[in-house]
Amino acid sequence: MNALTPKVEVRFYDKNRVVKKKGKWDSQRGLIEVKRGFRKGSEVYYADPEHIYIEYYGFGNRKWKLVAHVDNATRETINVSIPKKR
Repeated sequence: MNALTPKVEVRFYDKNRVVKKKGKWDSQRGLIEVKRGFRKGSEVYYADPEHIYIEYYGFGNRKWKLVAHVDNATRETINVSIPKKR
């Protein structure tokens, strides 16, 4: 894995369902490449760098992962704003 293409979890929003897949984010070109399945090619989505989020999980030693939310109809990342705690 190259430092310029980190792994990212992609969440696809398609009408009323959400599908999770893994992909690689090419930060220089601004694209996310996701494998479609076994022996099939990959799909490419436009990724705005401001729409890539860091999500923390786990207890004790907190781990993190990159998450992108993609609208399947427009094939672009979407802004998912999370309200901050007061």
